[in-house]
Amino acid sequence: MAVDPKSEKYVSFSTYSYALNDPILFVDPDGRDIDISQMKDKESIEALKRILSTKEGFKFFSQYANKGNLNVGGKVFSFAKNGVYSKNTISFRDMGATKDADGVRTFGITTPLDKDKGLKIGNDFTYDIRNGVNFNVAIDNTLSTEKAAETILHETTLHVESETNRLNSISNQLNKKSLNLETYDYAKALNNIYYPNKDHQILTSGQASKYLNITNQLDKLQKTNGTHMKIYNEDMKAQKTVINNARRIYGQQ
Repeated sequence: MAVDPKSEKYVSFSTYSYALNDPILFVDPDGRDIDISQMKDKESIEALKRILSTKEGFKFFSQYANKGNLNVGGKVFSFAKNGVYSKNTISFRDMGATKDADGVRTFGITTPLDKDKGLKIGNDFTYDIRNGVNFNVAIDNTLSTEKAAETILHETTLHVESETNRLNSISNQLNKKSLNLETYDYAKALNNIYYPNKDHQILTSGQASKYLNITNQLDKLQKTNGTHMKIYNEDMKAQKTVINNARRIYGQQ
């Protein structure tokens, strides 16, 4: 599927929306490390299974997995140990064809939630993020398997990973007591974690190595004749347009 051609008209959103739409309906976190219980779409399930079947895809998700087995579309993936980020959760869910407030098609939405109340991180400054974060990843359930795979990669290797790094920085400040819970500075830090354009600049600058490597491995493993790479390049082009328009209108981002 081609990237929505109207996306270049809107600088506030991209075809992959990161926490900007702030959807009301979330799946409550249930403590699983990689939760696919709310992912019912067959194409999305197959897409995730293919990603986990690649060397780099399995390595990426191993960071968030606890020791044990995960069954995705009838294939069992075994994780030998708890991942470095296994306190966090990646929970996938379906969403229908979605447009943002400006009418631009959105293929994926990632929103970090606390594990107590399911609130978006930043909405409750009493929550200690060191207890873990649930990255709620919604994927459009009308996509082809290949498009769903690239959307999952965009949401996880760009947004989930970037947010993990920013939240780890805050956790380190809490541990060093240079930042304290239930303070204005803590609340401000939590609300400053949302930088979708910075995440997208990782892609447009050619530094999204995990996204790119897994994309290449998918084409080789599935013998899809460059289909995944084509979608990846479309994504990069769309994000460049959004970022350049934002710079032109608002100045350097």
